[in-house]
Parts: sequence; structure tokens; C-alpha cells
Amino acid sequence: MQPHVTQKDIAEATGLNQSTISLALRGDPRVNEETREKILKISRDLGYRKDPMLTALASYRENMRETNYRGTLAWLCDPEVYDLDYYQDSVWHLYREGAEEQASQHGYNLEVFEVDTDTITQQRLSNIIYHRGIEGVILPPLLHAGPALKLDWERFAVVTFGWSVTEPRFHSVSPNHYQNSIEIVKNLHALGYRRIAAILMVSENEATKLNFRLSGHGVEMKTVSSGLQESIPTLYLESQNKKSLRALHSWYRKHQPDAVVIMKEGAEFLLNGLKEIGVEAPCDVGVASFFYQRQMKDLAGINENSRSIGKAAVDILVGTIRRREFGVPEIRRMLQIEGVWQPAKSVREQGIA
Repeated sequence: MQPHVTQKDIAEATGLNQSTISLALRGDPRVNEETREKILKISRDLGYRKDPMLTALASYRENMRETNYRGTLAWLCDPEVYDLDYYQDSVWHLYREGAEEQASQHGYNLEVFEVDTDTITQQRLSNIIYHRGIEGVILPPLLHAGPALKLDWERFAVVTFGWSVTEPRFHSVSPNHYQNSIEIVKNLHALGYRRIAAILMVSENEATKLNFRLSGHGVEMKTVSSGLQESIPTLYLESQNKKSLRALHSWYRKHQPDAVVIMKEGAEFLLNGLKEIGVEAPCDVGVASFFYQRQMKDLAGINENSRSIGKAAVDILVGTIRRREFGVPEIRRMLQIEGVWQPAKSVREQGIA
């Protein structure tokens, strides 16, 4: 059995006093960066792990006092998200705003690192983060579902968002897509709509994203279980082209929905496509979005509380760091945050027979 390494052992190995060791391991700014990095490196080489009970007690005592600087958390950013025309209103931006605010509350800085798909660059990034003494990493959603970067994950506590990171299976926070869909249908029913259906723009690259399937399934299940209407099958479209327009027109004429729930992706394409056959919101059909955006404020939908999701991710990450749980967890924790209905001009009250 490996002997338990104490702060006293680290003090002897570094030639520093134990109080300095304690301050450095807590990320106290009174210890300069060079000394702190030296202490962190030696503590890891020795196999030092904080006692979780003592850590919990220290956390309680510190929370009773004014929050001090504890360290830095890494936010690994794909620079391609900056090119999105809706970036300022996207989950990437809103999650990060919430994460920055909550990190500050816990005494951490949130530092952004732009990532690269090159394996050598990823290994270099892994070393940089590790030798900077950064123990916590946040992985924002991937633009396309797939595996995470090839970092030395056993060195870090990690949290991500939703299901876009397919492996490793890190702790994650996400909107409650299924419940949010149910909330949309409930509010549309309250307005008097009785033929509600979903239209999802899902490209081949996004077909594996579970949130899209959950959203469509939630609408279908709630419409049936309500007893107020018969189910209308969800329309899935892969791309914004003439073939999809023909499918949209055919589906609408066959099922005659009085309200449709759509995604922010392809919203303009779908609304213009319905106009081509003389169908406009809200006079002919009510329209709601699975994700309400300020830039499309006339389109009703669900406010996913994205900043709260970013805050929750930091809460999970900080707790994981304090418990000294690094690497891929044996049991994945997934926290879901419910959204709230946001009314707008694209829906209106219907006459209920």
C-alpha cells in the first residue's frame, strides 16, 4: 500500500516551511507563481492527494470568510464558434458568461484557451495547463458531436455540456430538452392550439446529437398524452435545399398543423418555406422555437437559462476539484436545467371550441 503523503513530506522535499506549502496548495496569491508551480510539481511527483474530509472542513471555513483567489479554471474554446452569426446570443457565449461569474464567486479565474485539432498541439496544451497548476477544465459543446481533445485527462477534473462530447464520458450539465419540449406544448395548448408538431433541421453531422431527438420526442409524447390532439410525426430535414422545401410543403399539406415547434438552425428557411405556400405566423400557424434568442425576439420559445447552465458547470467542477476527483469518472453525473416559456408575436391565443 502506498504511504500517505502529507504536507510535511512536501515541505521536506522542497526545503520550504509547511505554512508556505499549505498556502500554495490552496492557490493563495501570497505565494509567488514560480514557487507555487515548484510546490505543485513536487506534490504531484510524490503522489500527494488532499484528505477529502479536511478539504471539506477547509472549504466550509473558507466559505464563512470572504472568498480569496484559489486558482484558474481552463475554458477550452473552439475558435470556429466566433464565426457564428449568432455567437453573442449562442450557448457558447452565454455558458461562458455564467461560468465566468460563478468561477469568480468560488475564487477562481476562468481563462480561455483556443484549441487545435492537431494532436501535437493538443499534447502541448495539456502540458501547459498542467504545469500552470490548473486542475479544472471546462469543455464547451462541440460544433459537431464527437470525441474530446486528446489531453492527459487523468491530470484534470473535467465538466462538459450536454452530449456533444461522446467520449470520454465526463460529468455534464445540459438543458432539459425533453422537459422543455413538454413545456412548449403545454403553453401552446393553453393558447388553444390543437394540432402541434415539430420540425427539426438535422444535418448528417448533427444526426447523432441526442438533444435533437429528445426535443422532437418530447413534442410527440406530450401532444398524445395530453388527450387534446392526435400525434403528428416530427418532420426531419437534412439540409436547406429544394428537396427539403418540397418535403416541408408536402408534410404541411398532409397534416395541417396549427402550430409548429422549430429550431433556431434553419428558422428563416422554414418560415420562408411556409410563406411560399401562403402560410404565415401567427395568422395561419403559430410558431415556437426550442431555443429562444434575443436576436429573434418575435419568435416565441423556451429560454434555456443558459447562464445558469454555465454557473452549474462551475459548481460541479469546483466540487470535483475539492474532492480530488481527477480523470474520467467511474460514474458520470448529468445535471439538467429546466427552461422557461418566453411568449412572443409568433403565437397568439386561439378560439377554443
